[in-house]
Amino acid sequence: MRVTQEKIQQYVGIKFGEDIANEIKNKKLVVLTPPKYSNAIELRHQEYEKLVRRKQVNLMKALEVKLSTLQAKEVAGEDVTLDIANLQNDIDDLKYESRQEVPHKLTMEEAAGYSNNAKTHSLRDATLEKHRGQVYALIYGQCSQLLQDKLKQEKLWATVSQSYKPLELYKLIESVVLKQTEDQYPVAAVWDQYYQVFNARQGSLPNTEWYERFITKVEVAESVGCVFGQDKILDYCAELEFKSPYNGLSTAEQKVVEIQARERFMAYGLLKTSSTTHDKIKSDLSDDFTKGSDNYPSTPQQALLLMDKYSKKPTAVTQSEGTAFVQKDKKGKPKKTDTTTDPKKVEFDKEFYKDKECFRCGKKGHPKAACTVKMVAADDDKSTKSVFHNWSFR
Repeated sequence: MRVTQEKIQQYVGIKFGEDIANEIKNKKLVVLTPPKYSNAIELRHQEYEKLVRRKQVNLMKALEVKLSTLQAKEVAGEDVTLDIANLQNDIDDLKYESRQEVPHKLTMEEAAGYSNNAKTHSLRDATLEKHRGQVYALIYGQCSQLLQDKLKQEKLWATVSQSYKPLELYKLIESVVLKQTEDQYPVAAVWDQYYQVFNARQGSLPNTEWYERFITKVEVAESVGCVFGQDKILDYCAELEFKSPYNGLSTAEQKVVEIQARERFMAYGLLKTSSTTHDKIKSDLSDDFTKGSDNYPSTPQQALLLMDKYSKKPTAVTQSEGTAFVQKDKKGKPKKTDTTTDPKKVEFDKEFYKDKECFRCGKKGHPKAACTVKMVAADDDKSTKSVFHNWSFR
């Protein structure tokens, strides 16, 4: 699902532009800010508004005095009914105007500039709305028939399909993909996801790929209710940021600390679950903290950079198909080196891998290199093992 989303983000950015691409990438509704007047215009407008209000007050007082005079004449027997009615209308009009905003008084150059900005904003807003519909159709089109059928069975499908909002469709897709947990005992679901996070291991995966996998594990765990910002971590982050315990902070400050606590957990988790290649980093950071220096990375991005910086393990080079080194056999005749990668012939420590997950099929008991499970094609609608395998970017 993550891979498909990234492919869609890239395509949307190239095809439709930055506004909708930003919305899809960050999964937050983009609200285009209307054009604003410059500070100089606003300061001048404040003075102009005060002037207009003073004039309205002065005029209102004069009209009320005049109205009192006409009413006195009417009592004395004079026929001033029409004059009173006209004056009352003027007073009502003035009261209405005093409740309205005072328009900005602009020069011709300022008015032209603001008008152009307003037109640009209006066009961007309309374009963004159009692109939302197009991207909605794009995302839905990348869903397999199996996933489309599952989406239509959801209660929110009618609302989502009518809205044509891609973010709402994304949410529904994610809920369907993760819906398997609804049939599971809640305690078991949370326990299993905590287990998946705390027992994750990098193995032989590259740092970047492990970063993506670990972050995904945390996000999946959070989707079923797991929390990774416990009280002790919250208090520690609160002291670092605000020099105060977590419970003594305002709601806004607590929100900041909660984000920092989650980031620190993921950063530490990446290091903790990383391969033995990074044992030196872990040891150094622990020793530094014991000496009073907190050099632990505060974000998973910093942890990844640290892992890459200290990693001395060379990148494995994959041999091209059809190539092999030529050696000689006992009789001196050339022979090809056996470069087979048949999983059935790969040797591994069965005791070590008995409770380890294979990064290819997800089953326990063997490493990726020795995996013999036949994987189902991504666009095979006959597969019902996982919705992940059925949602592919074509």
